[in-house]
Amino acid sequence: MRFAKLKSGSSVLRSKSLWLAAACGLVFVPTARGAFVVTSDRYTNSAGQDVVVFRALNDAVGTGTKLQTVGVTEQAIGKNLVFDLSQDIDGDGLNDANTTGFGFAFPTSQATAANITGSFIRTGGNTNGLTAFSTPAANTTDAGSNPTSDYANRSSFRVDASRPGGGIVDTATPAPFAVAVVPTGTPVTVSGTLRGDAGPEVPFTATDGTAIPEPASMALLGLGSLGLLARRRRA
Repeated sequence: MRFAKLKSGSSVLRSKSLWLAAACGLVFVPTARGAFVVTSDRYTNSAGQDVVVFRALNDAVGTGTKLQTVGVTEQAIGKNLVFDLSQDIDGDGLNDANTTGFGFAFPTSQATAANITGSFIRTGGNTNGLTAFSTPAANTTDAGSNPTSDYANRSSFRVDASRPGGGIVDTATPAPFAVAVVPTGTPVTVSGTLRGDAGPEVPFTATDGTAIPEPASMALLGLGSLGLLARRRRA
């Protein structure tokens, strides 16, 4: 599980600052303001693809007690997102990209993730009160009206959604708001804004990664290997 604590729209944990502070014997104390804690879990569906679920826990300070709106961009880093293209949700004779999660349930375990076949973003269930707008294609219904061609080989998309009926309680249990279906081992990033029923909107960025070294880390590993080889040759 990955997590990021968000305070006033910025991550509390900034690695460079914390390392520098530790070296100098300093400790940063974040200001208590409206915030969300974003967590993620990674499962596998029946097709062998990764299903990444992002959830928001509202600390109930400055943003209320419920997750009410999300404006989220979802991005698969390095590879394409997988979408559910099997349904004609709006009845126009063409299958649609189901990016707003109509008919989908947020997975809570490996068993419930098995049948998740596409990436989506929404606030809560697909009952009355959910309004959503997704891009890149025009979509002004909670069901979706995007032709499959708009989502072929796409690595990112955005959904703005709200629950005008009051929002989803997220102070005791984190409220799910985004699901990404990706090829196995693909890191996923979500960014945008979250807002509780008391506001204001809080910018955030969160990443669920895997044990894939970054290019810089790979370079360091390579240099380390060269050093070991040099030592062996000298010996």
